[in-house]
Amino acid sequence: MEIWALKHTDLNPAHRQYKAMVETYWRVTPAEGNPYQELDA
Repeated sequence: MEIWALKHTDLNPAHRQYKAMVETYWRVTPAEGNPYQELDA
C-alpha cells in the first residue's frame, strides 16, 4: 500500500492523504470444559 501511495502521489502531486482500511478476522476456540466447546467440533 505504501508503494502504491508513493507512486500515485508522484503522478498526482495534489493527492497527499490516504486512508487505509483494514478488516481483521479472529477465531476463538472455547476452553476445555466450556459447554460451547462441543459445538466447535
